[in-house]
Amino acid sequence: MLIHRIAAQLYTAEALQTVEAGLDAGEDVTLAVSQSGRTLMAAAQFARRPRPTVYVVSGEDAADRAARSLAAYVGLAHVCRFPERKDYPWREQVPDDAVVAQRCEALGRIVRGDNCIMVASARALLRCVPPVESRYWESTTFAVGEEIPFDEVPQRLVGMGYTNAGAADAPGLFRVHGDTVEVFPAQEKAPVRIEFFGDEIDRIRRMVSSTGQTIGNEDSIEIFPCRELALTDEAVHNMHVALYRASQDDSKLAALLEMVDARIVTPELDRFLPVMYGQTVSPLAHVSGKALVVLSEPRSLFDDCLRAYEDIEARAGEAGIDRLDGLYVRAQQLDFGAQQRLNYVSLIRAGGAVTAELKIEQPAIAGSDNRFMTRIQEVVGKRYACVFAIPDRGARESMELTFGDEGITFEHIRMDEVLTPFVVNSFYFCDKDGKTDYVQSREALPVDDRTPGFGATTFCDIEATNCHAAAAYITGLPESKVTRLTFQDVHVTFADDAEPFVPAMACGVEPMVRQGIIAQNVKVLDLQNVVIEGQDGEELQLQNVDKVVRS
Repeated sequence: MLIHRIAAQLYTAEALQTVEAGLDAGEDVTLAVSQSGRTLMAAAQFARRPRPTVYVVSGEDAADRAARSLAAYVGLAHVCRFPERKDYPWREQVPDDAVVAQRCEALGRIVRGDNCIMVASARALLRCVPPVESRYWESTTFAVGEEIPFDEVPQRLVGMGYTNAGAADAPGLFRVHGDTVEVFPAQEKAPVRIEFFGDEIDRIRRMVSSTGQTIGNEDSIEIFPCRELALTDEAVHNMHVALYRASQDDSKLAALLEMVDARIVTPELDRFLPVMYGQTVSPLAHVSGKALVVLSEPRSLFDDCLRAYEDIEARAGEAGIDRLDGLYVRAQQLDFGAQQRLNYVSLIRAGGAVTAELKIEQPAIAGSDNRFMTRIQEVVGKRYACVFAIPDRGARESMELTFGDEGITFEHIRMDEVLTPFVVNSFYFCDKDGKTDYVQSREALPVDDRTPGFGATTFCDIEATNCHAAAAYITGLPESKVTRLTFQDVHVTFADDAEPFVPAMACGVEPMVRQGIIAQNVKVLDLQNVVIEGQDGEELQLQNVDKVVRS
């Protein structure tokens, strides 16, 4: 992945070598680094030393941004959110099943030692959960070929907080229909249908929640609880000891105890957490001792917790609740654990010892193309590793054209799940005049000051996997051909389930799938050790290309 390349460059810095040495020695370390660079630092550290990691920031918005940023670097599969719950134990309010399941999934993955990053705001850690021995977060996995008594499946789902409903069209719901169980895993985006043959799981299929249509097979499905409690034998016993006498005169309590006996987990049980377990804990108490806890600005984390607890206290007072013991951890008592710790603090700080300082330069690149290229050439000349975050495809193509004018080399790049890894498009149609006859004409027009050009460009040491449309789609202008394109040590493969896509934003271009190198209006196409695997048809589809060099 690209992050490995970035990490290798970053860790040539003395500050990061000092941090890494401290972590390798089992020490807690503190790095002074600007806010903008912290997720990159965390991603690079994770890429070099994958381990269960808890990344704590101040505020839910910041946690969302950090999770997105980390996922962009290390991949969605390696990042999980531990969101704040917005419901309160004393209210008759059904919690958001998806939020609770997200919390269970994130904590469960960290506890069992998965190499992933759990991102949480400090305030999300205030709500108490059952003690470590409860293993309340434990998931259930259903796999094709597995044998499980069919009648036990609904009981198991109910015990995890799922509701038997008429349709599995929302997170936390399931239904039994004939010899199938349809369930919407609360941490997922879509439901699944588990088909049984007797007591054996015959097939698992993904579903469209709105229509019930099945759209693909799965070998297995992991389902996380959507309640943060577990009705262990001890918890059930404690509930009876504490509430049995009162339940004799209270029909609601009596009904609740009956559901507890049946191991039915309901939202009403949240307020009885201290009764069930005697002692509750912070979610961080469950975290593996092998995990790394990363705190972004520890002082601001305390402030975040303090504000959140004061708000919770005020809401509880309005509801007539005067004690939050066992339901929430006070800000002053929140312990971020005994695990190894990496702290990120501001470069501008009021005292406090740090292990190392790292300054990050963000070049000012606004303005004309000339100014932009001058600044980029400066940082490249200093051997900086440059990373461009450009979410818009049109802006990427525009930048590529700018680089092409300057003869810049693209090297050491890894791409995955891209439509077309290499695109040179002289007929780009997303500008204001992009769909005019002048821009879209394929005829040779007179050359004037409006005519764009694309200079010599080199692509070196690039691997693109799981591509879809084409290996490369190159179109120069008939009156202003691409000067020279050099591809050196390039490897392209296509996805097994590749789908047709339009390879470039230009009028008249049709969707295509698994095509090789398509090149039009090029002076020299230089291919050195270029390997394309899995394309349909000819590897090279050329039109008006003056010279092809292969080696």
